[in-house]
Amino acid sequence: VKAMEDLFVQLTRRAEGKKPRLSPREWSEVLQDVFELRRFIPVVSVHLCLEIFCESLLSSEVDENINLVRDIFDYKPADALFKATKSATLYVLSVHKIGNVPLASKEKIVSKTCEYYLDSSKDVDDTHLELAKRCLGLMPEAASEHLRAYRDMLTALDMLAEFGVSILPIVVRHMTHYVPLVQKILHVDPTAYKSARKIIRMIKLLGGLERSKRPPLDEAPILFAVAEYALKALDFDYCLSICDLMMEKPSREACQVSLRLINSQDFADHAAKVRLTSFCVNYCDERDIEDMLMQRINWVDEAGTAAGTY
Repeated sequence: VKAMEDLFVQLTRRAEGKKPRLSPREWSEVLQDVFELRRFIPVVSVHLCLEIFCESLLSSEVDENINLVRDIFDYKPADALFKATKSATLYVLSVHKIGNVPLASKEKIVSKTCEYYLDSSKDVDDTHLELAKRCLGLMPEAASEHLRAYRDMLTALDMLAEFGVSILPIVVRHMTHYVPLVQKILHVDPTAYKSARKIIRMIKLLGGLERSKRPPLDEAPILFAVAEYALKALDFDYCLSICDLMMEKPSREACQVSLRLINSQDFADHAAKVRLTSFCVNYCDERDIEDMLMQRINWVDEAGTAAGTY
């Protein structure tokens, strides 16, 4: 059966690559050819014929063809008499008594086209990505989880573009660890550490397409990378806010960031140091426990002394 399907794919792909590009009427002739071919190969279903045809239309990089697919998606047999007189393609559908395109077929068509545009894009601001958004616009936003994941991916790529990062979208799509991507963002724009929540949101949006192949997102290594840049910038207040965020889900990285902030000579918030040291005492590695206890005693004494001077 696969070999038979390939004949239909070859037919529509040749039409897709024609120069000059085919007009809507010429595409209707291609659809007629598809149905004529099916007369000799009935093992290929009508819906599969339409899927192959619509995928070629959407992959042709022509707005007019995306609108043509919208007409096919919206077509209903009851509208045949009215709409078929205005569209040669819909006329072919009516002649061959084609019913509604099933929702599952629509989702499959749009999903395959989004994958094509995503994987053929050369950067996060490639015009192919705008075409992918146009294709997604053919489906309601409440469509399948897989299509929502494509929407999220495209939103995340827009966010990467805002950060000034240049990277192949196909590389981003197949990432399983995001710390190198975060480091790339921070290398391009060292002030991006101030956008920690935006970075986390972006990464959550990126993870939907390959969710089943990825471990659950661990935010700690990402926030650790962000906090390091805050410390380099001597932005202790922002680093403290990252520590507070990380302490909500205790981790080795949360302890490491807290330790670095505690040991920063120019960080003078004694109350915060006591709080951070208390956290580390409870969650740090055993080998650090003695040092942490000494840190806590020292900072409690300093905080008390500072308070007594007022």
